[in-house]
Amino acid sequence: MSVRPGLGRGFRRLGTAVCVLVGVVGLLDALLLQVGMSTVEAFYDTATDDATHQRQLVSLDQWAVGTMVVYALVFLAAGVCWIDWQGQLASSPRLERAGGRLRPGWHAWAWFVPVLNLVLPALAMRQLDRGLGVPGRRRLRSPLWVWWISFVLSVVLGRYAAWRAYAVEDLVGAGDLDRAIDLYERCLVLGVIGNALGVVAAVLAIGIVHDLTARALEPVRDDLAPAAAR
Repeated sequence: MSVRPGLGRGFRRLGTAVCVLVGVVGLLDALLLQVGMSTVEAFYDTATDDATHQRQLVSLDQWAVGTMVVYALVFLAAGVCWIDWQGQLASSPRLERAGGRLRPGWHAWAWFVPVLNLVLPALAMRQLDRGLGVPGRRRLRSPLWVWWISFVLSVVLGRYAAWRAYAVEDLVGAGDLDRAIDLYERCLVLGVIGNALGVVAAVLAIGIVHDLTARALEPVRDDLAPAAAR
């Protein structure tokens, strides 16, 4: 009988850093959600005069731009720490190995391969969940896939809304105000939905990282691991 040792305190600190950074990303998503909802409310506000209405929209837009700059920086930091955390876990002796599993290097590359990165990262995380089998612990299959779908949709909707927002300026410049207003409205709604999904994804991600990190710190006997992984 052999025992696979748990990872050390350095890995615990890295997992904590990932949770904190993802939490900040979630808070920024919540702030952007609030700004987006306020912008939608101001957009439909007909009780104020045009000058005040315009100032409100400009102020909210400036808030959104400033928040998105901070969001991008924190998101990048969270991504770097996440990939490091995932790579360390995937290459550790604590993880149960089995045929047909992704190699440790793919746990990093899975995030960058076009098209495949829509599903490979989730499969890699599922592999970690299964390979960490600890008796008495339930696997994360359901929350893992809910997290991943929420995350992908939040990114896709956010990027699409930002991309289409550039077309609003072109329509205004061309004098097509009706289409510009209609497109601006759709971009606002898509952005709000994307931010709401981002908050959900961040909350679930913190739970997943915390659970996998805690399990990785515990040693496990090889004779018990197969029963836990089923």
